[in-house]
Amino acid sequence: MRQIQLLLVFLTSAGCMAQDTLPPYNPDYNGDGCYTVADLMPFLQLFGACPDTTETWTCGGTVLFDNYGYESVLIGDQCWLAENLRNSHYSNGDSISTNLSEIEWQSYPAEGRMTVYGDEEACQDYSPDINACDPVQSLAEYGRLYNWYAVTDSRNVCPEGWHVPSDDEWMVMEQALGMTASAADSLGWRGVDQGHQLKSAFGWSPDAFDDGNGSNAAGFNALPGGIRYSYEFYGTAGSSGWWWSTTGSFQQARYRRMNYDQAGIWRDSSAPFNGFSVRCILD
Repeated sequence: MRQIQLLLVFLTSAGCMAQDTLPPYNPDYNGDGCYTVADLMPFLQLFGACPDTTETWTCGGTVLFDNYGYESVLIGDQCWLAENLRNSHYSNGDSISTNLSEIEWQSYPAEGRMTVYGDEEACQDYSPDINACDPVQSLAEYGRLYNWYAVTDSRNVCPEGWHVPSDDEWMVMEQALGMTASAADSLGWRGVDQGHQLKSAFGWSPDAFDDGNGSNAAGFNALPGGIRYSYEFYGTAGSSGWWWSTTGSFQQARYRRMNYDQAGIWRDSSAPFNGFSVRCILD
């Protein structure tokens, strides 16, 4: 504070003054009886001396979007959200269409639509932990399901600075977990244990040999959020999870699937009106 006061006195003073006429805060910093740039230099050195208190976000931190904080995880060189999306708005604030009938869900013009697993009576529940056909419970556990048109909407279904991964970006992640390039580029069940590394350590239906859960070694926390078929039916929650990529067309789009009874990862194409879970990757 004293330095600032001295600087203000300096800026409102000029030339040389007798010592007995100097103001209470003496701007004659070097004591030569004159106010010159030599007296100003020590004050100028103060500018920019304050430390930068801005916190730098790093992968592994929380990402706030649409009033929800998502965990994130670094896999190889990619930063992923460690949870399925559950937002009801695009990143620009526009609402995503929801509460749709079977006819409305499949109607043209095609646009982004979303739902919560169990929103209709036609519903399968394979979860060992929750009633997956209760939308309140399934929203808390799995997030929301989106059609492919929401995934590719220019308003961005992900937080600002994030995007839904392409098919190639999924393959980069799979190879970072040990999948070979040739396996990653194939269709159907691929890899050895990459799905096991991604699957959560809870929530998967048991099979005849084990509990169906993964190790979550990658920190991806993949949960079996099921699918909203293009017709009015919700299936496979608790036994499989389905995730979109942005790669595709208005006829077919690439996706990934993980099952309770498989350690690998399924890669194929699906009708874009189906409702799948969504993950985001940092730009």
